[in-house]
Amino acid sequence: VMLSRARAARAPVPRIVGCGSNVVDVFFRVRAMPMAGTKGYFQNPTQVVAGTVVGGVTLNHLAWASALGAPTALLALQGNDGNGKL
Repeated sequence: VMLSRARAARAPVPRIVGCGSNVVDVFFRVRAMPMAGTKGYFQNPTQVVAGTVVGGVTLNHLAWASALGAPTALLALQGNDGNGKL
């Protein structure tokens, strides 16, 4: 069934709501990739964390849907520690 343009303009826009976990990926620089059963050492002991990125499966999928033009929202709990304030 073909909708008239006026009716199609009033039709609700589908929305994507994700419900899931939020995570913070923390990256470390190491001198070399440790082999199984061995210890690895940080490249710079005074700057251990090289970077952080907010992500998680749900958030990543919502980001891709949003990049494709879909309106998105996230329903999740957020901590009030340092990572929760990113």
